[in-house]
Amino acid sequence: MNHLNLSKQKKVKYNDVLLFLILIPLINTINYFLTYEHIACNWKTFLTFTIDTIEGYIAWLILRTIIFYLDKKVPYQHSLSKRLLIQLILTTFFVLGIIILLTELVNWIATTKSVPLDFYQYDVLIFFIWILYQSFF
Repeated sequence: MNHLNLSKQKKVKYNDVLLFLILIPLINTINYFLTYEHIACNWKTFLTFTIDTIEGYIAWLILRTIIFYLDKKVPYQHSLSKRLLIQLILTTFFVLGIIILLTELVNWIATTKSVPLDFYQYDVLIFFIWILYQSFF
């Protein structure tokens, strides 16, 4: 009888796609103002903004996929602290990992150099704060 109840459970709807289609460029804009003293209005800024926004969408899709997976495997109702800890570790590792990897790749293609050290000292911290926000709110 219990297995019948499980099959009839209502599916959770996630209505966040449109929101994040708008929020990611907005978050990227905020990051630019937090990161750079002077922002030139030229093709290079537009190109880097576009690449950064695409990276943001990829990172968000990874974060979203992890949360959906955890919703099925480790629901909040069973153990809130366990779920939050696992979610924090997985989203931080994978999302920061993909942001760093893609940033290094794009920078290497464009300049054949590694990303400047301040990216790791400053920008990664800003991304971590956004990951915390997106993971839990």
